[in-house]
Amino acid sequence: MMRRTIHTYIVIVFTIVGTVVFNGCEDPIPTDLYVEQTLIEALLTVNQPVEGVLISRSTPIADTFRFEDSFVRDAQVMIYSDKDTMRLVYRQGRFSSEYYCPDTTKIVQPLTRYNLRVQMQDGRVFTSAMTTPSPFVWKQKLPDILQFPKDTNNLQRPDFNVFTSWEPPQNQNDFVLRLRCLDTLEYGKYLNPPTEERNRRVFRFFENTRSARYRNTAQYIFLGNATASPVAWLAFKWYGKQEVSVLAPESNYLRWFKQRFGGNTFNPLLTNIEGGAIGAFGAASEIKHEIFILKNQR
Repeated sequence: MMRRTIHTYIVIVFTIVGTVVFNGCEDPIPTDLYVEQTLIEALLTVNQPVEGVLISRSTPIADTFRFEDSFVRDAQVMIYSDKDTMRLVYRQGRFSSEYYCPDTTKIVQPLTRYNLRVQMQDGRVFTSAMTTPSPFVWKQKLPDILQFPKDTNNLQRPDFNVFTSWEPPQNQNDFVLRLRCLDTLEYGKYLNPPTEERNRRVFRFFENTRSARYRNTAQYIFLGNATASPVAWLAFKWYGKQEVSVLAPESNYLRWFKQRFGGNTFNPLLTNIEGGAIGAFGAASEIKHEIFILKNQR
């Protein structure tokens, strides 16, 4: 899913506070302007266990910034419906942290209203609710193996005539395409016969190598109400083993996506978290398929 990005919102808080502080120029730096903001990102996937729920806090601009200091590790988090209750626990990852449901037999059900409740150690409680979308299926998958074109600026007909399509769920108007490399290191071991050849990135002339998105293994493309998509070759970041997914998000997930990938800001007025926190509690249905991208011939 599109997770581990709520911390982007922290930057917004830094910017706002920084502008207020430094506009004083010669005045002493005030210490009473900072108000801590809680940030919640709970994006579920239909027919999958609950994981990747992020809870963090903004940090004062006057303090030395350490990313790990923003993680909230001691909240009580619960997601529940009329038929089930999932109590989430915290776990620390290598680069981030998350709350997840240890009971992986409990999966997110379609067309179900779920509630979120987050209780902080200081007694504050944040809540939200949403209804999950219905599942859907492929109409036409991509071939299992695709040859990356030698020249993407001068495509031959077989190179641009590769499509994938799906049957849209009822009352679903928008879709998101996700392309994710499953192994950025290995390449040859997936060939027949296997080799020791290593994987490499696709050269993309427009790419900013200093951007945080450069290191992200996934690429997201908003498709609007389209129910089919051609292969956009330069959307792939690496060659080799890939996962092609189509997401059908409900309104809260879609609102989050458009802000997250349409810019670098988050409008607190568009949050669906009650109680004073900002963020999103939403869900999406997903279909996915694994393919292999052969390297272009140099």
